[in-house]
Amino acid sequence: MKKFCILIALLFSGLINAYAQSASPFKISDLHITREVLNNIDDKTLSVLTITNNGKQTFPAGGWSIYFNSRPMQVTGIDSLSAGIKHINGDLFRLYPLKGFAALKSGASKKIKVLSTEVKNITDLSSGFYLVWDKTPSKGYNIKHTDINPTQQVEKVEAEVAAQVFSRNKSIQDIPLDKLPKVFPTPVSYKEQEGAFKLTPEVSIITEIEFDNEANLFADELSAILGKRPSFVQSPVKNIIVIKKGNISGSESYRLSVTPESIVVTAAEPAGAFYGIQSLKTLFPSTSWGAIQKEIAVPAVEIEDAPGLDSGDS
Repeated sequence: MKKFCILIALLFSGLINAYAQSASPFKISDLHITREVLNNIDDKTLSVLTITNNGKQTFPAGGWSIYFNSRPMQVTGIDSLSAGIKHINGDLFRLYPLKGFAALKSGASKKIKVLSTEVKNITDLSSGFYLVWDKTPSKGYNIKHTDINPTQQVEKVEAEVAAQVFSRNKSIQDIPLDKLPKVFPTPVSYKEQEGAFKLTPEVSIITEIEFDNEANLFADELSAILGKRPSFVQSPVKNIIVIKKGNISGSESYRLSVTPESIVVTAAEPAGAFYGIQSLKTLFPSTSWGAIQKEIAVPAVEIEDAPGLDSGDS
């Protein structure tokens, strides 16, 4: 009988312990978490996470983790002795207590400074906080009471920036379609002339040996839209494209001259010849590339550009 009583007592004790482990030792609704942005340092943002116990029970010093979604962050300064943050996957992070973390009595708070990637808007702020007890890792408890600041402040900054950009853009005047440069990005110098060069399958190319690669690549492209590969000649003829070396400053700089009689690309180095040919191709009507063309009207222009310079991006 005595052994039976002892067995019953042990079973009863086990049930109590199992229930104690499965039950949450703290009322999660009493937990409040805030994140406040303090300042931006270069491309980093310094914030403070605050955990507050608004309940009557003491929030334990350990045995738990808080998971949340956020941009990359880590605990910084002396607070790294009491808490740590670990990246789990994607934008999921885990905040966990260390030996320096003290239990939070009723009304007590714990501030933890964190350094994260720069907070630019509300999507960069933390969200989705939930607590998991170490003894029941498969169960998560949603932390409903959060105050992630400065949501309104960030929105205000974004709104102010947008308003400033909108105000500046109001002074921009639309350029009439017939006045728009036909080459983008806009080159350093662009002047439209009278007439057009009629590009046909009978076109020929003259090039210097330094620009053989660029000229042959262009000839291959022309064969796809003209149905015939241009012939390479040694002396000028009618319907001619000339790719020549000239006194041009800058390895990527070029001069493009289109007249009713010829197309001339002048460059100092192969890179300049390449960019000059790319600008020439933008002068072709967009429909030119859809099927074999009998004739392509290339507008007469005088262009100078230096793609490596900021002035060429205006």
